[in-house]
Amino acid sequence: MGEKHEEVKDKDLFYCFVALDGADTSVYVVPSAKVAKIIKDSHDTWLRTPGAKGQKHNDSKMRFIKSEYRLKIKSAPDGWMDEYLEAWELITS
Repeated sequence: MGEKHEEVKDKDLFYCFVALDGADTSVYVVPSAKVAKIIKDSHDTWLRTPGAKGQKHNDSKMRFIKSEYRLKIKSAPDGWMDEYLEAWELITS
C-alpha cells in the first residue's frame, strides 16, 4: 500500500485482502478507516524503531498491512484481522 492510503477513511470503502493457501482461500473484509489507522501506526512505529544495526530507518511512501507484525502495534495486536474474516456483512448492511 502507499502513504496516500493513510488518509483514505471513507465509511463506504472496504478493502478485501485475500489469503491464498493452496486450494483454500480466505478473504478479510476490512473498513478503510481501520486500514488507514493500522498502516499509519505500523509505519510510525517502524520509523521510531532502530534497525538491526541500530541505524535509523529511512522513510518511504510504501506501507504494509499484516495480520501479525514483528513490532508491537497498539492498533493491530496479533490476530487483529480475525474479526474481518469473511465479514461480508460489513458491506451488505
